[in-house]
Amino acid sequence: MNSASSGRWSELVAPAYLAASLTLMLAAAIFAFNAFLVSTAMPTAVGELHGEAYLSWTLTVYIVASITAGASAPLLKARFGARRCLFVASGVFAIGTLAAALSPSMELVLVGRAVQGAGEGLVAAVAFALIPQLFPSRMVAKLFGAEAIVWAAAAFGGPVLAGVITEFVSWRAAFLVNLPIVAIFLVLV
Repeated sequence: MNSASSGRWSELVAPAYLAASLTLMLAAAIFAFNAFLVSTAMPTAVGELHGEAYLSWTLTVYIVASITAGASAPLLKARFGARRCLFVASGVFAIGTLAAALSPSMELVLVGRAVQGAGEGLVAAVAFALIPQLFPSRMVAKLFGAEAIVWAAAAFGGPVLAGVITEFVSWRAAFLVNLPIVAIFLVLV
């Protein structure tokens, strides 16, 4: 298979595709970094808030909300458009992040995690659905490869970053690391 039919990595950063590539990679980064940052900081949050009984729920409510919102993505995208869905969903994720990070109790952390999950589930599903609309088929594998690199960076760097921030600042600060990524994502959307 020649490189013209399989796409080139350099095409992802060509002027015609750069903004779309960055936007979709940031959509993956929000999900990936959140997963690793929160999972690393959560035991400290649970200990501080005396919420040991809720530890497993912090992931459960996030995943359930994420799946539910993701399942609604085709309908919402068709009705409101991808840009509006991504903008609102990333705002919902940011609100959930703030709610969880600033929460005085584990019950409210769970509410924040559910809101985060709903926002991220919609972001991920809409971003995934946009791939064939924004890129020719020859570039799809390269884009998925770039997103895999984002996940690998999050898997390697997320726990280290969260551990350092949790140790030297607080678990709340580790939750907030995603907000600058969301801000850049909003600008690109």
